[in-house]
Amino acid sequence: MKQLILSFSFFLVTLPFLIASETPFIQDYTNTLTQEQLATINALSKEIQHRDNIEFRTILVDRLDPGKSSRSQATQLANKLGVGQHNEERGALIFFSVKDRKLFIATSKAVKQQLTEPAIDEVIKLYMKPLLKMDNYAAAIEQGIAGLSKQILSPKSFITWPKWPKWSIPAIFAIFSVIGIFVNFFLFRGDKTPGQSFGDDGFDSGFGSGGSDGGGSFDGSGSGDDY
Repeated sequence: MKQLILSFSFFLVTLPFLIASETPFIQDYTNTLTQEQLATINALSKEIQHRDNIEFRTILVDRLDPGKSSRSQATQLANKLGVGQHNEERGALIFFSVKDRKLFIATSKAVKQQLTEPAIDEVIKLYMKPLLKMDNYAAAIEQGIAGLSKQILSPKSFITWPKWPKWSIPAIFAIFSVIGIFVNFFLFRGDKTPGQSFGDDGFDSGFGSGGSDGGGSFDGSGSGDDY
């Protein structure tokens, strides 16, 4: 009897962890996806969660709630579900309103520096939107998760710099060097004692003292598009 009680107690203690580990990474309330597609996406999300320490959750609904945008509803759902809470608050929710033809990818504060709006927009444009226009939701979700994960692991700049002639860079450097010499000579000669900083508080006073985001919760960060 004692052994039975101990076994039952152990079951009660481990039950929350068992439930959490079996929580599906994708919930389709529209019956758009087949069971096989759901299983494939769930397995991919689970693999990335263990490999990259980030949770990608996907939800498909028929329509947006009255008075809500895709951004507000995705953010609310992500907070309600606790997306990323088992992965150091690193999470993203891929949200579809199928009949409204709207997609929004909400990001937690912990990953929004990697998953910036330009980064998300590029993933949607290149990997997801062409497939969504063909109503191939399963492939769009898989490609989207893979693209977002890649962006977190290997973030790249989405700024397109102009192509300058090879000779222009040394010329620009020389021009600014000359300007710097003249500015230093005419404006600062005799006006500053050695070791004096610029301003009473110095340059450091405006940096490093800001408040923390707190991390973990979804604050409306992310991006989306119609398809």
